[in-house]
Order: sequence, then C-alpha cells, then structure tokens
Amino acid sequence: MSTLFVEHLRKTLDARDGFLHVVRAEPGGPLKQAPFTVMFARLDAPGGFMQPHYCQGLADLTQFLRQLGLAKRASESIQSALKSRESVSERLTLTQDQIALF
Repeated sequence: MSTLFVEHLRKTLDARDGFLHVVRAEPGGPLKQAPFTVMFARLDAPGGFMQPHYCQGLADLTQFLRQLGLAKRASESIQSALKSRESVSERLTLTQDQIALF
C-alpha cells in the first residue's frame, strides 16, 4: 500500500466523534478580548471532557479552531453565535493529532 493511503487510514481509524464546546468566560466584556475555554467531549468516553484549552480573545480562538482543522466558515459561525450566547457546541470528528492539542 502507498504511504499516503496508510497514513490516511491511520488518521481515519484514530478519529473520535464528539462535541466541541466553546465557552465565553466573561459574557459581559468585549468579545474581541474575551477569554474562552475550548473543550472536546468524546462520545466514546462518557463522563468527561478532555483537558480544556484556554484562548485569550477572538484572534487566539480563531487560530486554535484553525489548528483543530475547522473551516473558516465553521469558525466564523462559532464566533457569530458567541456574540449572543455564552457558549456554543458543535458535533465533529477529530483525529488523535487534533485531540492532542488539548
């Protein structure tokens, strides 16, 4: 098998479904500088979240969401929802490499 195909299979088989939760820590403050907590809860590991990742401001949050592999549109959707809500949850699949960012 080709190396690329083997690598793709490894990443696919190591993928985990779950919910990405983004929580705005200070709902009353300006969104641009707000602190955020980003957590991933795997569906196959009931009872808890992965270690949280903390972001300071929208730029930091955007950068982290891009590191996780979220498309620009998905990242913008999360940011837009945070303007009117304290938290946002999105169901997605992350590879072990992406999960390791937490």
